[in-house]
Amino acid sequence: MFDAEIIVSDGSLTGVDTYTTWHISNKTVVTISQDDDPEDGYDGGAKTQKDYYVYYLIGNPQSTGRTKYLFIGDSLDGNTDISLYRRALIASVNKLNASDASEFFGEDYFTVVSAEPVDPDGTSPVGVRTGCYDFDEDIYCISELDEAIFDVMLPDNVLVSILTKAVNPDSGLGRGVNQGYKNIQRIRDTDPERTRHTLMHELGHAHGYMGDEYRTDERDLTDRGYNVNTTTQSDISILKWNHHIPDQLNVLGKDIQVCYNYGDGTIADWDDLGINIADCDCFINEWRTTTDSNGNNTYTFVRKNPECSGVGLFEGNYYGLYDNYRPTFCSVMDKCTSAGYGPVNVEGFAVGSIQNQGFYDNDDVRLVKDAGQANVGFEIALDVEYDTSKITLKWFKNGVEDTSKQNQKTVIFDRPADNSVEIYTAKAVDLTGTITASDDVLDNTDFYEGAFQSYFYWCEYDSNNRCSWSYDPDPSTYTQFNYGYMRGPMGVTWGINWEKW
Repeated sequence: MFDAEIIVSDGSLTGVDTYTTWHISNKTVVTISQDDDPEDGYDGGAKTQKDYYVYYLIGNPQSTGRTKYLFIGDSLDGNTDISLYRRALIASVNKLNASDASEFFGEDYFTVVSAEPVDPDGTSPVGVRTGCYDFDEDIYCISELDEAIFDVMLPDNVLVSILTKAVNPDSGLGRGVNQGYKNIQRIRDTDPERTRHTLMHELGHAHGYMGDEYRTDERDLTDRGYNVNTTTQSDISILKWNHHIPDQLNVLGKDIQVCYNYGDGTIADWDDLGINIADCDCFINEWRTTTDSNGNNTYTFVRKNPECSGVGLFEGNYYGLYDNYRPTFCSVMDKCTSAGYGPVNVEGFAVGSIQNQGFYDNDDVRLVKDAGQANVGFEIALDVEYDTSKITLKWFKNGVEDTSKQNQKTVIFDRPADNSVEIYTAKAVDLTGTITASDDVLDNTDFYEGAFQSYFYWCEYDSNNRCSWSYDPDPSTYTQFNYGYMRGPMGVTWGINWEKW
């Protein structure tokens, strides 16, 4: 977004006004080969050449924000639909810019690009349709897309959001959905800006390791522990987000009953738990009451009550109403479109943004040799982009920081005199105060129970110099391996058994 001025003058008087608006940049025309019949797959078959305008909303082709985020205007029929798409697009980006995750959505981390048809003829460039899933015929067929088109529109894309006018022809509806790095959202004729709420929700899945916090019985699923914001753990002392709970003896949701209230003083018992107003310790909504001359009251929502909106332990999420938990009473990952992500989810969003800057798997390593070709060191080179006022790159040997290497993107660790096993770690440290979970660089299970990182893989060469892999072996067995590595949560770790080298 940019600040701009409008200056009007009649020669003697001049008026100036300022406004904030989006200015697109680097607009080009990209030609794609659009499949004529998505139902028969995308390999072979008739295709038609279609032109798309591709332009930048945040950043440019040289930007350092590596989360390359592509928006696609889909199934747009005529200029009216183009206008609806742009309204949905801008509303979505503005909502994220104004959200509690905005620190990690800006140009330091994101490059945002839009693609819309030159000739909006109502067809889909990637085969968007409904009717693939028995449990809801209105859900878009997220696993049946021509994903090769994404790379034509924006090479090296990281996230893709498709904003579509397509609906189920039988119901006239379309349900947004996310899978991996991509999602599909519906654009409505009468309220295209409403797309922003679903998009922010689905982006939480795609980028921030977030699960669904709303309750449903549409599918019987089990929480596998990979989400930042869902758990089956009820013990506060070992809860993965307990660092966000200021008083573990008075926990929202567990010890303090939070209720959804309306302006007239009534409450909603969304989960049919039999909650009465007398049970409520904290009301989540703040309302303004206006009384007209006839004594009739109207109620205007003001904000979420901060005393009730903190992190706690609330029973019920997508995986089940009982024995499954979420961190806040209601967030955008639930059904509260005005509540934001909440501190736990923002932490997940921040990790996703930092990882995409190269702090996960963008590393090159090599053994350093002396003049006699003996291995004398281990070099790690990181391909990362970051602002040193917001992130510090730290290096560790066997869990102990080597401050002499701070903020160096390429370092060399010397071979130890005793040829022992040594563990080398590069770690991004957030300076904004957003990421506060404890993180022992030698423990890949402490930071949100390991949801953001890989196993510690170790390789033992056989007689043919082929790796026999083990994951998370006991540290006492490291001496039998040649080397090991693990990724995350915001960096990389390498283990070298120098006796083997």
